[in-house]
Amino acid sequence: MKDLTSFHYIATRRAASCLLGALLATTAVAQDPEELLQGIRSRQLDLAAAVSVNKLKLNTGMADLQLENGVLVPVRAPGQRPVELVFVGEGRLELEPPDEVEAGQLDLFTGEDHLAESFNEGIFVVARDEAADALLKNPPDGSLDEETARRVQALYEGWRSGPERRFLNVEGSLLGDALEDPYAEGYFVCWAKGEELGDFLYVVEPSAREQVTLGQFVRLDATEREKRKIRKSLHREQRQGRFIGVDVEDLGEWKTWVSTSQRSATGEVRRGLPAFEPTRYELDVTLVKGDLEIQGTARIHLRATAGLSRVAWLSLNSDLEVQGVRGEGGGDLFFEQSGGDVMVVLPSAPAAGEETRIEVAYHGQLVEKYEGKTFYLRDTQSWYPHAGDVDLAPYELTFHWPDNLDLVATGSLVDSGTQAGGYQWQKRRLEVKTAFASFEVGRFRTATRQAGHVEIALNLDRESTSYLKDEEDQLLDNLASALTFFEESFGPYPLDHLTVVTTARNYSQSLLGFITLSSLMMLDESGLLSALFGFEDRRTVIAHELAHQWWGHVVGMESYRDEWISESMASYAAVHFARKKLWPERPSVVGPTTGWQEELLRRTADGRPVESLGPLILGQRLANADSLDAYSAIVYKKGAVVVDMLSRFYGEENFLKMLRAAAGHIAHRAVSTEVFLDILGRLSGASLEPFARQFIYGTGLPDIYFTYDVVPSSTGWTIQLRASQQAPYHYTYRVVKRSDDRGLDVARRAQLGLEVEASALPVPIRIMAFDPARAGKGKKGKKSK
Repeated sequence: MKDLTSFHYIATRRAASCLLGALLATTAVAQDPEELLQGIRSRQLDLAAAVSVNKLKLNTGMADLQLENGVLVPVRAPGQRPVELVFVGEGRLELEPPDEVEAGQLDLFTGEDHLAESFNEGIFVVARDEAADALLKNPPDGSLDEETARRVQALYEGWRSGPERRFLNVEGSLLGDALEDPYAEGYFVCWAKGEELGDFLYVVEPSAREQVTLGQFVRLDATEREKRKIRKSLHREQRQGRFIGVDVEDLGEWKTWVSTSQRSATGEVRRGLPAFEPTRYELDVTLVKGDLEIQGTARIHLRATAGLSRVAWLSLNSDLEVQGVRGEGGGDLFFEQSGGDVMVVLPSAPAAGEETRIEVAYHGQLVEKYEGKTFYLRDTQSWYPHAGDVDLAPYELTFHWPDNLDLVATGSLVDSGTQAGGYQWQKRRLEVKTAFASFEVGRFRTATRQAGHVEIALNLDRESTSYLKDEEDQLLDNLASALTFFEESFGPYPLDHLTVVTTARNYSQSLLGFITLSSLMMLDESGLLSALFGFEDRRTVIAHELAHQWWGHVVGMESYRDEWISESMASYAAVHFARKKLWPERPSVVGPTTGWQEELLRRTADGRPVESLGPLILGQRLANADSLDAYSAIVYKKGAVVVDMLSRFYGEENFLKMLRAAAGHIAHRAVSTEVFLDILGRLSGASLEPFARQFIYGTGLPDIYFTYDVVPSSTGWTIQLRASQQAPYHYTYRVVKRSDDRGLDVARRAQLGLEVEASALPVPIRIMAFDPARAGKGKKGKKSK
């Protein structure tokens, strides 16, 4: 993890102390991590060490913590300094979001664009020695009365047993701090019971790309009777290997109010870096006969980013259990798994740029059987451990599975055969860097088609075979047509093979060279269901997933904020494909943007338009807004419309040239939104900043009215078009408490949107012309477009 202020601070401090570190090994490093962890778990409230606080202020990175008066009680174990503190009294947390996007999100969830929340109880996790010392600087004074002691005990027990502490994996961060890992030094948590907002969390996690998070865990609203039923259902699922370790109290929804990177004193963004990034994955997986349990070994080659840490963090589906981790020399390494987080402690910190390898053994149930005749992988991305943040690496995969089933997977086939016990095996390889690899197992009927240099293999699962058996050729036609079309539009497809498989899942997905199509979404070849129920045409579904081979893989994403590039570009590409290949024959095709205005203007329960819940760059965070439709409506549909606006502005031919050049330049790297827009701006010769500010970083659909005059000229007709708007702003209203505490009032605020006079808007125009010369005598003239 990194320090609260900046990565540079830690690097400088580490360099200054390297000589001392070479001469004297610290006590924490010499200690066994298991012993340290047991010490952390044995910590107890030290009521006798309670201290009074008065007018104390602590800067915690981006927020100011103010303790007006009250008591602090440390939580400690013998030989360890206190890191968790319990507070009862009068406190306040203040935070000013660093940009309009985060201010807008804070306003969406709390009604204010800044935080100034008072609380009377809180828990602080303070990994920085100086900060903890400042909070406990007063000597114990024995002022803790019985009632306050009971409050302190109840508060700490609620925190220790509650979902927030597990959700944040506080114990793992405390262990990193006990190991004196520099990346854990600035870790900070404030869990407070706000007077207006209820329980909320403020977290500083130095190794995260966005170190600062402010939000709230909203627990499941259920009666005790309903909870008993849910608990029974969970127990049944857990016997089948699902929802391992989950209790009914863990069920709920995390609301992110603010998530942002630290800023320097001059306002420069200081993003966090993980201690390690992967350089290669070697996966060896057996699907055990019977229930197809995964028994896997993942050999992960890691590169140290800064040479400061010996703690590697991995992510893994929480239903999979890590059995052991070994290091470069084959020795056992300490690890601790908490939900989907796996902490691995290396013997020492590798130097910056140095590579090391770990081997993770794990097992669990992730393959589901559907209606007794087909299978699907429940989690196509986290069925093996991942490392790093960008996480782009080549793959080598070896699979072993029962010989009465088929298996398809990422990569090119290197070798295959049979083995004792009734198993088949395959070795596959993908040398192009990518973020994920996957597989599907079942009984498949395979058909192939050559599309230029690419062999397409279509694998119909048993469920699909029953109703798609006569449509293999049409599906292969759709795949080949879209693949050829996108190669012409965006550049060469990066592989010589494409594996496509239908599954019983309710969504389709595109990994590099490996596409899974939902069987349900492939049903409607005739277009009848599309016409009757508004289902998207399966050909545009296929086009969308194929487009991800460029937008999502050739052009990767740095973080969730850049997810719109992948999804919006793929949806635009599908629209572009439909416009050229499908709409001329069937204009009624339901495509990726059909109904976009209706979906974006639909009102939430509190009366907001869905589009106003957040801009494109919020990505998956839109899914925790107050509408289940916000993510798909904004990222998929609005995003595609925004990209299409750029296409119309530059002209389709020029815009496609820009996209092709951008994809060729990025070439299997991860890019941020800022870099992507800068590349397009350089290619076009014009800055996209004003456009992006409104449509990518902003919200609001402008109401624009057009009037026109048709004026004859010597060479034809001139159409003069005028755009206007009633106002560039709109009002929001909020019920507030009066400052004199004499009831409630209604506050009105104007929010500025798009100003037409200062904007460039592509406006599609259809002209219906009447030509009298073409009209027959006594007949009406024909209209031409």
